[in-house]
Amino acid sequence: MKVFAERKQQWRHRFSIVAAMLLLPSCSCSEDIPDIDPVSMAQDVRVDIGGQSFILPRVAFHRPWRDSERGYLESPPFDGFTVWIGVYGPTGELLKSREICPLLTRQWSRSICESAYTPLYRSLPREIALLKPEALSVYRHTGLAGSGQTKYDVVSKIHFDRDRANRACSDPDPSGHRFCSAGIGLENGLIALWDAGEHPDDDARIGQMVQSFVDKAIGPREDFEALEREAVMLRDPRAPCIGYEPYDRQTMERVRNYASLKPCPLGS
Repeated sequence: MKVFAERKQQWRHRFSIVAAMLLLPSCSCSEDIPDIDPVSMAQDVRVDIGGQSFILPRVAFHRPWRDSERGYLESPPFDGFTVWIGVYGPTGELLKSREICPLLTRQWSRSICESAYTPLYRSLPREIALLKPEALSVYRHTGLAGSGQTKYDVVSKIHFDRDRANRACSDPDPSGHRFCSAGIGLENGLIALWDAGEHPDDDARIGQMVQSFVDKAIGPREDFEALEREAVMLRDPRAPCIGYEPYDRQTMERVRNYASLKPCPLGS
């Protein structure tokens, strides 16, 4: 039930973004979900940033920006964008979105389209920003509740090294909570950025997986088998299991013999 609730929340957020990008009628103040076009959502878009090309489905293409501009730009050049790692084909009230899954052209996106219990979903953060370092200024517009700081105050302190991920955190809010981001360097001087959890020991694992995802999933050529093997090896050790297995039945049929597959603890 928690996974399903997360799917609905993600999709409501996604539809507001797609409406802006595709100039669809925006929602009223209700919870109604606008109609979607699965063909359009599954369509590949090509994004060129800093001399590097990325290819991903429109459903995963999120918040493109230019320099310090906010909003949803309709045309390049872009200085950054966010990849949404989500279950693109939810069920229930969003049944129509399941039509997206068979239309996706790349295996990585099809692999997570209908299930959260998959290697990529359990090894990657939900959103990954890819950008030029100078485009970090876009985060000057994003305030952090309770800390009196902006997200830029945090991300500008990160050292983006290609050999390892690093993190930076905000000042504590009144409850003592700190907002943290982590990032790592990529090819051609680009950087990747994501919201970091409360466990700093996750940063190295996630950074390695993000680099692999950028290279083997959304680069000019996909290498899904190598990518999935790395995702199995770099699975979040705190991720929940399903039926005493780390992944769903269809995925387990594919990865069961991987040497790096770790069993779920009893009682998980």
